[in-house]
Amino acid sequence: VTNPYWCELDGVVFLGTSGQTIDDIYKYVNSEDRLKFAERTLHWRHIAPTAPDTLWCYPFQDVDPFIMSQAPHVYFISNQKEFATSTIEGPDKQRTRIILLPSFAETGVVVLVNLKNLKCHPIFFSSLN
Repeated sequence: VTNPYWCELDGVVFLGTSGQTIDDIYKYVNSEDRLKFAERTLHWRHIAPTAPDTLWCYPFQDVDPFIMSQAPHVYFISNQKEFATSTIEGPDKQRTRIILLPSFAETGVVVLVNLKNLKCHPIFFSSLN
């Protein structure tokens, strides 16, 4: 899939990134709260506010592909240090579930999202080794 990834499943809109957008903001802000960074990108309606200045991307001249024309129902950011989640309400009273996903290879964590109410549940896998 692409990065960022935008899709709709059973009427629920998902937006996801591989995490570089939040990682790059983290480099320049004196805060440890990556979930707040994700919330702010939703408020700003821009998922990569540091691109192309400090986060590499093609320097588009006529259009910015990282501007959100609508808020997703689920916004997930992968490759984060730990699982975290929150729900925020947008200006049109739409709820968005934000999910920070750690690396599955490193943590064995996957997250299930209930499409009816946007509640999410982490599931932890581990080997017997």
